[in-house]
Amino acid sequence: MLNALAYESWVLHALIWLPLLGMVHVLWAAEDRAKELALGWSLVVFVLSVGLWWAYDPDLGGGYQLSSSLPWIEAWGVNYALGLDGISL
Repeated sequence: MLNALAYESWVLHALIWLPLLGMVHVLWAAEDRAKELALGWSLVVFVLSVGLWWAYDPDLGGGYQLSSSLPWIEAWGVNYALGLDGISL
């Protein structure tokens, strides 16, 4: 199921950027809604991270899994690269 969603290509990026987006949303929200919004964003991030645990295969050995790389500063050969190893999971 996760392969059908192309999960590997976007999930690590989402886990980096969704908390920041959620923080901005909570800061701009009305005070009486802030706790509910924070809980909602936290649950979204948690569900995505559970999917990472499910998609990780420890039998593949060393190296990174679920890796993704996007060009950032192409003139200098700099990429925005993310990957998951067993320790960071």
